[in-house]
Amino acid sequence: MGAFPARCELTVFETSYLLLSLVFSSIGLGYFIYGKKQHHKTVYYAGIGLMVFPYVVTDRTSMILIGVLLMGLPGLLKKLDLGE
Repeated sequence: MGAFPARCELTVFETSYLLLSLVFSSIGLGYFIYGKKQHHKTVYYAGIGLMVFPYVVTDRTSMILIGVLLMGLPGLLKKLDLGE
């Protein structure tokens, strides 16, 4: 009877996790489609990253931080003349 804690939560089914994952995946889909049509590799791979990373990251703070970094990555690389 004492093998599991009294309160066992799955973070995958929390509303905030589902909402954040939907938002970042939707933005990632937009990046993916735009990058594919315009032949921008940086935007294309950032879109794939935005769609995939919510499956790995379950912490809200980390998810927001990584999502914002992935969304800003193409612009940052373009500004530094490192991307397409």
